[in-house]
Amino acid sequence: MNTSGKNAPATVIAIVLFAAAVLIAHLAHQASLFLGYVLPGVLLLVAVLTPSSLLMAQQWEKAVVLRLGKLHAIRGPGLFVLVPFIDAVTSWIDQRIQTTQFNAEQALTKDTVPANIDAILF
Repeated sequence: MNTSGKNAPATVIAIVLFAAAVLIAHLAHQASLFLGYVLPGVLLLVAVLTPSSLLMAQQWEKAVVLRLGKLHAIRGPGLFVLVPFIDAVTSWIDQRIQTTQFNAEQALTKDTVPANIDAILF
C-alpha cells in the first residue's frame, strides 16, 4: 500500500510553524528579549512533533491506532491526531471493493448436460 501522502498536511503545518519560530527568534534577538526565545522554542518543538502526530486517512481507509500497545481506536477517514511517542498506527484497512473475475469453466451436470459456469468473487 502506498503510504507516502498520509502526513502531507502535517508537513506543511510543520514548515509554517518552523518559519514562524525562526522569524520570532530573529525579532527577539534584534530586540534583545530573553523571554522572546521561549515562544520560538515551543514553536520549534511543536513543528518537530506535528508530522508524527497528524495523519490523514483517505475516503476508503481506516487506521488501527494502538495506545501503549493496546487497541485505542479505529480512525478515519479524514484528518486525525495521534499523541507522539504514545500512539501508533499499526495497520491501514483498505475498504474498497476488490473484484476478481474467473474464466468460464465448462462442467457436466448430473444428467450429463454441459453447463458454462462464470463467477465473480467480492
